[in-house]
Order: sequence, then C-alpha cells, then structure tokens
Amino acid sequence: LKAVGEQWSAHQLVLTLQAPGGTSHDLFLRRNAANLRATGAELLPDRMRVRFPRGAGYQTQVVTFTW
Repeated sequence: LKAVGEQWSAHQLVLTLQAPGGTSHDLFLRRNAANLRATGAELLPDRMRVRFPRGAGYQTQVVTFTW
C-alpha cells in the first residue's frame, strides 16, 4: 500500500492510494468529527477499508473524506 498524493481544502481531504490490484487494506482511523463521510473507502467503527480494482500491478484508489 502506498500513499501517492493528498489534497486538503476546507472540510475535505482527498487521498490517492495505490496497492496491488484486487487487494483490500484496513487502516486504523481516529474520527475527530461526528459527521465524517468517505467515498472510495468503507468506514468502519475504528478503521477504514480500502478495496483496489482488479488488474495487473499497482492500481489506484482515490478516497475523499468530507466533514
């Protein structure tokens, strides 16, 4: 798993992640905002799960957090 980019703006964080195609990764997450939402990842109580598309080599997944 590699973090290859991040962009911050008011009430938003966009992470660009890469991992081998078809894999899934759980990352621990501390929530500091009650209204945290994410696209590109599944939010679980204490972590987020990121699934990468199938394909050869590293694949990219963009995760966007808003609050």
